[in-house]
Amino acid sequence: MLSLEVFKQRHLFAREIFYDDLWTNHTEEQFRSPVHPKMNTLIWILWHMARVEDGGVNLLVFKQPQVLHAQDWNTKLGTSIEHFGWGMSLEEAHALSQTVDIVAVRDYLEAVFAQTFDLVNSFSEDVQAQVLSETEVRQALEIEGMAKPGASDYLTPIYTGWTRLEALWHFSAGHLYWHGGEVRTILGLMN
Repeated sequence: MLSLEVFKQRHLFAREIFYDDLWTNHTEEQFRSPVHPKMNTLIWILWHMARVEDGGVNLLVFKQPQVLHAQDWNTKLGTSIEHFGWGMSLEEAHALSQTVDIVAVRDYLEAVFAQTFDLVNSFSEDVQAQVLSETEVRQALEIEGMAKPGASDYLTPIYTGWTRLEALWHFSAGHLYWHGGEVRTILGLMN
């Protein structure tokens, strides 16, 4: 269980150093406007992070409904987008950035984080060690719009064979760190 304690510490640390100050120290325009036309906006990145953790942790790691659906977050967010942004053009991402509810993104992200921690608290070593099958990986990728039903794709083999613990780290804490650098780069360019 030490790995889960480390996971929780790393998850909390990433949130603290990269994200916690965003919600009070920046304007709506800063959230919605890209600092360069070829970059994502802060709000799109935050929405994407919530969607990845929700889909990856709930669908793939714990095989249960996503927070998005269980708590009707699309209505609150003001969007009908079900996937997590895979394959979105920059124009589509910028359009989402203009309409998505910023407070709802913050609240959704927090709800996803809370759900992850609740699930981790009962994550047995037997379940952690289970290996992801090609079928369940493909199903999750199809739900998230990353694979078309029946078509071959290059991602299914990447995740197939991972343990549920590896997938937890990848779709949650690891993903927070990846985008943390992007968020801090954007903030640096704003100054």
